[in-house]
Amino acid sequence: MDLDSLVSQFLSCTLPKSEWTHQAHLRVGAWHVHHYGPDDALQRLRTGIRRLNDAHGTPNSETRGYHETITAAYCRLIALFLCTRSSEHLEKSAHHLIESPLGVRNFLLGFYSAPLLMSTEARQTWKDPDIRELSLIRVVRANQSRRTEWKNGLGWTEEIAVSPIGASLDNFDWRISIAGTESDAAFSTFPSVDRSLAILNGVIELSIAGNPSLSLDEESTPVTFSGDVDSSARIELGPLVDFNVMTRRGSFVHRLIRQPMDGPTQLQLQGNLIALLSSKGTATVSFGSQHEKLAAGDLALFEGWYGTATLIPERLVNVLLIEIKRA
Repeated sequence: MDLDSLVSQFLSCTLPKSEWTHQAHLRVGAWHVHHYGPDDALQRLRTGIRRLNDAHGTPNSETRGYHETITAAYCRLIALFLCTRSSEHLEKSAHHLIESPLGVRNFLLGFYSAPLLMSTEARQTWKDPDIRELSLIRVVRANQSRRTEWKNGLGWTEEIAVSPIGASLDNFDWRISIAGTESDAAFSTFPSVDRSLAILNGVIELSIAGNPSLSLDEESTPVTFSGDVDSSARIELGPLVDFNVMTRRGSFVHRLIRQPMDGPTQLQLQGNLIALLSSKGTATVSFGSQHEKLAAGDLALFEGWYGTATLIPERLVNVLLIEIKRA
């Protein structure tokens, strides 16, 4: 059904209940946000959804029917999404919307805990997210991640991002982390995993499976190697802080590059995961109408989006660029 016909049936309360799907919600939401803006769209959708629920025999109660927080959150997110595709015809943008991460039914659980989102209070009135702010850019600030001490007491690790959420070291699809130590150390092995390493602080001599050792510092090209083999680091100048990307072989692949930037740089997003770590210096990353300032150690993630993001450094900035995609 074309978008105008869908909206017409929504407004006249003739849309069959079986066709009032999550995708239909998004498309109708996109039409309203495009024509009225997110605030006015919310008021109109609040009335329209309740009227359609009445027509379907669905009660608007404390446990069923219209949900204020979900509707308001999607209005805000749809507005952000449409700003990234402002040159497109609305019908095409609505199609891309349902194919984006917003088209996944549990998308809001990246921002809200399930107990809060499913609460009576959230259904009746707006509730702020309790996990992170509504945004298409996920930003992890330096030292925001929980630090875990190594079992041998010689170092620490901070997990920045992992998929699936909550995955362990044994079952992750991909993982991004930072680790630090002041002592020479052997790295843990990870069977069937490919890994890349970049130095954020210090100088090390990296040994991988008996190959000639490599001297690495904060300016060195990241090194990619198999997690199956033995590897170790001897610290030449410490303390060591390194940045790590790992992907499950056969399921995902990745690349990690170090890129100095002294002017605006555009990043083409193709539906994969793109992440930027500002290892030195500050910069602003923009995507549509969103702008996030990154200080040293901050990570910005774009997960599943299409379009163009722009990184604008204040001066020369040293960036680690991560791309993760399905194999």
